[in-house]
Amino acid sequence: MSHILTLVASNQSPELTEEHFDTVISHCTRHGVQIADKQLLWLEKGKAGQIHVTDDAPMDLVRQLRESLAGDKIDFFIVDKGFKPKLFVADMESTIIPNEILDDLAKIYGIEDKVKNITERGMRGEITFADSLRERIALLTGITEKDLREKRNSLEPNPGAQEFVQTLNDNGVTCVLATGGFTYFSERIAKLCNFDDHHANVLDIENGKLTGKVINPILDSHAKVFFMDQYVDDLGIKHNQCITIGDGANDLPMLEKAGLGIGYHPKPAVEEVIRNCIFYGDFNTVGYALSHNTMKSVNLENSTTQQKSEPKSMILG
Repeated sequence: MSHILTLVASNQSPELTEEHFDTVISHCTRHGVQIADKQLLWLEKGKAGQIHVTDDAPMDLVRQLRESLAGDKIDFFIVDKGFKPKLFVADMESTIIPNEILDDLAKIYGIEDKVKNITERGMRGEITFADSLRERIALLTGITEKDLREKRNSLEPNPGAQEFVQTLNDNGVTCVLATGGFTYFSERIAKLCNFDDHHANVLDIENGKLTGKVINPILDSHAKVFFMDQYVDDLGIKHNQCITIGDGANDLPMLEKAGLGIGYHPKPAVEEVIRNCIFYGDFNTVGYALSHNTMKSVNLENSTTQQKSEPKSMILG
């Protein structure tokens, strides 16, 4: 089965060159992943390009490619050539937005280190997400609704997230935000990015302050897969027609089940098992990876910062 291998330079990278592709091709052939043809398609000269390979990449090849491209901070994707998404399910915190909201709130009360430590343990999979959430919320007992509202109003999406979701919307893809965070915040982000729906936990607020408790049921990694499955059934599609994206251990079940699971600046638990990860770029990187006749219009870069050139082909030596 033919796959598309895409290299994308980040804003921290030097110019992407044919030599980068030559290096990738050498690694691929040593692992039995053959090049379908030697035509390199430049999506944007020096920024992003694609070649066809015969197979998906085994994880040992993925690790070698990551190591080889890390010095120049280049991301890569290997995606089934025929992949056509119908459903997009996204994590929110440290994915669609750069924030870990409870960590941010903890700064107000001088307990950032305590809360952040629990967050990181949960992201690494050392404790369950439910336990992590309960412990953090308990530490935040008494935070005022005024502080919550100010935090909510300050939230902004990561670069390219709004444009990427809009592109998916324009191509008939159902877009869903599924987060272990809280509806108090996910409602704003869902509206900003034009998600079709959002699912999150519910904060317990009494007399204008957090009670330190989470209203059951708690949405964790299993809940994310539950919602993904529900939308798959409702839309009459298959899991291999889904894109999912997230950064932490609680995102792994939905990342592994989707046709294209993407680790966004992933924690080690995700990096170890998910092939397609964004380490250096942003959501514009995903747009390049899906530009192979999958969608009629993909936002590759903000036009105010860089003009997109017409795709051009060349033959690798």
